[in-house]
Amino acid sequence: MGAQVIATNVASGGGDGLDATGQAQRIATATSGTFFPSGSDVVLDEAVTVAPDAPQGSTLGCTTTFRINGADAGPEFVQTVSVKVNDVTPPTVSCGPGVNPDGHTPGGGRNAGFLRMVAVDNLPGVTVGITDDTTGTTSRPYASGTDPPRQPGTNPGGVALVWT
Repeated sequence: MGAQVIATNVASGGGDGLDATGQAQRIATATSGTFFPSGSDVVLDEAVTVAPDAPQGSTLGCTTTFRINGADAGPEFVQTVSVKVNDVTPPTVSCGPGVNPDGHTPGGGRNAGFLRMVAVDNLPGVTVGITDDTTGTTSRPYASGTDPPRQPGTNPGGVALVWT
């Protein structure tokens, strides 16, 4: 995206101000910018999108210099944003047979109702969370390959697992 102009009609005391002939409005419109009347608050809502092919570990930056009456407004009107590309590879998760209350993993593909979620990522600290689609209840995040922090139970209908 190119530069966008944010223009404010600043009164100069001797005329219609910066937008005396509509020039500020035209520049703002031509750059998909915004024109604000003098004295109004300006709130900037910014988003930084990192390209999917950004190198992991790199630091990306953007500097915005604000100008007043066509001149740099000084160092207090300079904004610098830095984004460290921490991880560009999504984690993977698998769900397979887990250990039952007797301490055994059922063999032969038999579904005993106990499953173990395992998540893998190229950065440490990956956690797993479970959401019950019926109740919307969510478990606290827990370490991959371990048991979720929960007390199993059933809802009054007896079919959905309730995580507490």
